[in-house]
Amino acid sequence: MAGMTRLTITLALAAIIGSPTIRAGADDMPKLDFASTCRKEVSRQNRGSLDACLADEQKAGEQLAKQWEQFAADIRSACTQMVRTFDPSYVELLTCMETRRDAKKLQEP
Repeated sequence: MAGMTRLTITLALAAIIGSPTIRAGADDMPKLDFASTCRKEVSRQNRGSLDACLADEQKAGEQLAKQWEQFAADIRSACTQMVRTFDPSYVELLTCMETRRDAKKLQEP
């Protein structure tokens, strides 16, 4: 029952965030409608748990919020643009940003 309450709250928050899938200013962390992404993913794969997907997205979003300013502006911009091309996901956004940051470090002398 507690899981269902959390799911209900998460879906309500996603609805409050707004209809646009992604909303953000130039340097602001985007607000993603990850609940719809999780629903699509679970129904597509016909496996997994909606609650598990929502929990993963929530955790990735919280981690990203803590680290957002530590990523270079060009990385934030490129990865935010990338997630606009498919179902929004904090997991995907965080992975993109970490990968680009690490690749950039490897290219430095």
